[in-house]
Amino acid sequence: MCWCIPDANICLTGNGVMQERCVHHDCRERSRLVRRLVLLLVVGSLALVLASGVALAASRLQASGLHCDASGNDNYSSNLNGEYVVFKNSANRGIRMGGWKVHDKGRIHTYRFPSGFKLGAGKTVTLHSGKGNNGNGHLYWGRSNGAVWNNDGDTATLRDRSGGFLDSRSC
Repeated sequence: MCWCIPDANICLTGNGVMQERCVHHDCRERSRLVRRLVLLLVVGSLALVLASGVALAASRLQASGLHCDASGNDNYSSNLNGEYVVFKNSANRGIRMGGWKVHDKGRIHTYRFPSGFKLGAGKTVTLHSGKGNNGNGHLYWGRSNGAVWNNDGDTATLRDRSGGFLDSRSC
């Protein structure tokens, strides 16, 4: 058995003897395999670095406020927007949140962020339980009756597209 170092035109045999020229077919094949493995390791490492950057950005997104008890009867449509959760992006770049989810403690109510939604760097967005027009830092769950958050205490949990936990806030 031998290992070929083609760029140096050297062949190292199993007993430690170096030859100046490699002519062994199986040795050249092993060298190609080694080059492919090194390339695979580099690409894999790059993918991990990029993924950790996404996780770092997501960790800079916080549920910074939760208002569970709207004034009056928060089961009626006129009061539902008094229930809300606020998310703040403290990262120095925008975070794409399309497909992420927010749910209550019992996972009875779940909201999915609209496809393509991006929260800008340093910005906040308020998610209201009721109906309204999305924009200007406000999103609307679209409910016409029935509160989302329990007045006597609840927890808003933020999860990414794959269901991974990102943050939570209780009231």
